[in-house]
Amino acid sequence: MSQRKTKQLTIIAIFAALSSLLYLFPKLPLPIFPSFLEINFSMLPILIATFIYGSKGGLLCILLRFIVKMITISSSTIYVGEIADLIISSLVVIVISIFKDKTTLMRYLMGILTWVLVSVIANVSFLVPMYIKLFFQGDVNQFILACEIIPNINIYNYMLNYVIFAVIPFNLLLSSIIMLITRLTYNRLKDFLNTL
Repeated sequence: MSQRKTKQLTIIAIFAALSSLLYLFPKLPLPIFPSFLEINFSMLPILIATFIYGSKGGLLCILLRFIVKMITISSSTIYVGEIADLIISSLVVIVISIFKDKTTLMRYLMGILTWVLVSVIANVSFLVPMYIKLFFQGDVNQFILACEIIPNINIYNYMLNYVIFAVIPFNLLLSSIIMLITRLTYNRLKDFLNTL
């Protein structure tokens, strides 16, 4: 293996380790969302790895983080959150990589759009039903109770209200914060890594 390849793999492993740590803390709950939706910064090293090394670097980083999380970190969501994170992260990395010939701003905007869109599709199609089945033993009312911060949520509209008042605004906020921090740190970090 060449020295350059070894350096890349080492840096990707470091990014994956940082991402795993950032998954644990800081986790910031926001009082306007259900308590199980928490801001964390674990995507930051993954996006930087993607911008520096392309989709292979970002996806390898995601895979390593997922393995570390599954082995070492107990899950408060019975791994539903971890599965969601794996799907959303992977698709964001792929889309950002597809638009590599576009402007940086376009790549960030496409990343945010993908993040929000995939979050909505994943939550509606299987994440919420899986979460209700595994975490609340199939009792929808328990999920509604956990989402009581959402206005007028009930048994008839819980999915729609959860998507409109939680999934979309939460993921829009989270992805925008992460993309902004990535934008502010990427160039400096890239220049530093090139000196190693």
